[in-house]
Amino acid sequence: MPTPPKLDHTVINVGYQMDEAQQRFQALGFYLTERGFHSFGSINHTMMFGTDYLELIGLPATTKGKISGRPDVQNATIGINGLVFKSDDVDETYAHLQSIGMAAELPKSFGRPVELDGRTSQAKLRTVTLAADAFLGGRVYFCEHLTPELVWQPDWHTHDNGATSMPEFTIVSKYPEQEAEKIAKLLQSHAYGEGGSLSVPLDDCKITLLSQGT
Repeated sequence: MPTPPKLDHTVINVGYQMDEAQQRFQALGFYLTERGFHSFGSINHTMMFGTDYLELIGLPATTKGKISGRPDVQNATIGINGLVFKSDDVDETYAHLQSIGMAAELPKSFGRPVELDGRTSQAKLRTVTLAADAFLGGRVYFCEHLTPELVWQPDWHTHDNGATSMPEFTIVSKYPEQEAEKIAKLLQSHAYGEGGSLSVPLDDCKITLLSQGT
């Protein structure tokens, strides 16, 4: 587990509509990396910042109606559905998740081709996901980048809309106190605030939980 905890990326599920999503986010002024093809069968585009990034994830339109190697994408609702934190060692992170009763599947390894300067290299990652019922808002998992130099390229950080980072992630919940406590436990951090607004600080941003109706 990194100390203090850090945000890695936020996942936006676009289902089988990656072409449309790509056009919309480009129109919003983001620079999108070339389309990636994961070894599990999903596809993606990323919008890179200094230490974190937004990820559009989906499935090829040609596979619609077929069984996918990514049921977590195929069966998820459209929109933000993934909050991902950095891990220096997903095996160590998995042990932590086991100790707090939030572990799900064993860590997974996968990759995707990345083309740089006319050469194709393999970006390699390892992830470990929390139990599906740990948080109601969507998937939460940790990512260990084995080849960060292939993901964070300086030329990809400049966006026409001026975006440079994700300083805050806001969650609306019926039970903000309980959710803040769980997130703080997960990240070995702490929660602060009162009433219907609580925050859990990270190294480079914060997670704010608001009560429904606030």
